[in-house]
Amino acid sequence: MISKTILKDQEVLKGLQSGVNKLNDAVKNSLGPSGLNIIIDTQIFPQVTSDGVTAVKEVFLKDRIENIGANIVKEASIKTSLEAGDGTTTSVVLANAIINNAIKYILSGYNSMELVKQIKNAEKIVVKELNKITKEVKDENDVFNVAKISCRDEELAKKLAHIIYNAGKDVAVAIEDSQIVGVEGEVVNGFEIERGFYSPFMATNMNRMEAELKDPFVIIFNKRISRFQDIAPSLDLCLKEGVKDILVIANDFDNEVIGNCVVNKSKGIANIVCIKAPMFYNYTREALEDVALFTGAKVIDTGFGLEKDPKIENFGRANKIIITKDRTTIIAEPDMEAIKERVSVIKDQERKLKEELSKDQLKKRANKLLAKAVTIKVGAYSDYEQQELKDRIDDAVRAIKSAMEEGIVVGGGIAFLNAINELKKEKNTETNWGIKVVEEALLEPIKQIAYNSGYTPEVIIDNINTKKDKEYGYDFAKGEYVNMIEKGIVDPLKVVRCAFQNAVSVASILLTANTAIIINEEKEPEHLTKS
Repeated sequence: MISKTILKDQEVLKGLQSGVNKLNDAVKNSLGPSGLNIIIDTQIFPQVTSDGVTAVKEVFLKDRIENIGANIVKEASIKTSLEAGDGTTTSVVLANAIINNAIKYILSGYNSMELVKQIKNAEKIVVKELNKITKEVKDENDVFNVAKISCRDEELAKKLAHIIYNAGKDVAVAIEDSQIVGVEGEVVNGFEIERGFYSPFMATNMNRMEAELKDPFVIIFNKRISRFQDIAPSLDLCLKEGVKDILVIANDFDNEVIGNCVVNKSKGIANIVCIKAPMFYNYTREALEDVALFTGAKVIDTGFGLEKDPKIENFGRANKIIITKDRTTIIAEPDMEAIKERVSVIKDQERKLKEELSKDQLKKRANKLLAKAVTIKVGAYSDYEQQELKDRIDDAVRAIKSAMEEGIVVGGGIAFLNAINELKKEKNTETNWGIKVVEEALLEPIKQIAYNSGYTPEVIIDNINTKKDKEYGYDFAKGEYVNMIEKGIVDPLKVVRCAFQNAVSVASILLTANTAIIINEEKEPEHLTKS
């Protein structure tokens, strides 16, 4: 039996706080236009990145209570990355500030549950203000402004903005290595599924945590795969055709199935990636049919015996499939006439429905079938430079899609300053410590950007507040006060909102803890030595 230690009250809070501070220290200097790179020891070869979420995933602290604190706040960064694609460092900086400010009040005797309730109320005011100051993305120039903030390269931002704006917000994007130095984009037919691989051991590139399948077969089951024997005949048939790369889509998979697929990959027998069926409200069967139509497959249903006696004509094909932990991008050459016909049927169904949720799901299905995919090929003089460039492109692409989805707000931390002014209008702010905690936390992103750029933040913040203009701010790259919107210094609303809301979420969990049950470290026995 493993022994454990029980920690209480201040010891818990201070331990968690220490871990959060260390996580924040690891990533905060990468924020803003002058943000610096982070070098990660991966035991194989070092990785150089300025991407916050890539760095936080590599932070594992020796002290157990500190590691728990760091892991809780990691979730804010990871969730922000999944939802918005950027703002991952900002979420850690905000969470750290909320926790540090709140703990001061808790340790002085203020009730933690009441404080968290006040913080949650302040969150609603901030989100409302962010929505109020949002502007729609009107043209390619707005997209370019978003891209240049994320990738810190104007030429690259122009190229990405042109490709993605013209392809549309629903475009699937695949980022690939190239032997030629530079960045090139190609628009192809693509289909994106918001599902990723079941196991990280299915990845073919462990650094990027993605699996790439070339000229694979696609096998689609409308059932739960509970035994490996259910898919073994289909996999054997693929191998007989000389194809080792295989994507298997099903409603769900048991652990035994996933384990066998991973073992086959490790032995070099077959490169099998399993993903769950796309989720479209109550349209799962139809969503599988959409994937089947795009790849030329047939959906294998329960009860027809097709899994025991598979036929090669039931399998789909693709030129390339890229799978990460949260999404799958299929690049293929579908029958576009059949696609258009299916879209026409879906739109007819949409017109007949009254329920908004169902109509929205049908619209998403139609958009996915008609969406294009962009293949971005990235080459550089070294592997380190190539990986760092791919990270920046990935951030920029996802930020662009977020901006096209929800709009843009003034960047450089100014949107949060505007929200602070709204918080100050609330009654009883002198006794509402939750509002004070959030006010102080919202200053932290612009402060950190200023520190990273070599400026004194207090002077800059005072000058901005004196102006009383919601679009007035400081261009840290050029060292001048400007109208941020006119200068194109903007952030996607989705990025700013998700970073803040996820920070509040993890901070609320951590602040209401007063007991921790920690596994004791087992000491190595001292071995006797002969003199």
